[in-house]
Amino acid sequence: MCTGEAGKAVGAHNWLVGTEGAIEVGASDGSTLRIKRKGSSRWETVDTQGEGLHGPGYIERAIADAVDALLTDREPELSARKALNATETIFACYESSRRRAMV
Repeated sequence: MCTGEAGKAVGAHNWLVGTEGAIEVGASDGSTLRIKRKGSSRWETVDTQGEGLHGPGYIERAIADAVDALLTDREPELSARKALNATETIFACYESSRRRAMV
């Protein structure tokens, strides 16, 4: 994962590479989100319905999802459990960088 100022080195705000492909957020070509699948040589732009990286639309969607989750008795997308999983991933990325090895 490459973020912030270091993102200039890879041409994106966030560049994530995994076993099944790669994801770019805030790509240098101006797209908000694009993916490259394993075995493919081309990037696919994901339609974000006109929303950019820093737009306020995510707040309204989070509230709508929380209300819908209450009404349909399901776990919201921004639940504490999912936040903990995301935090563990963030710390693992940091630790991997610190050790210069996989964790």
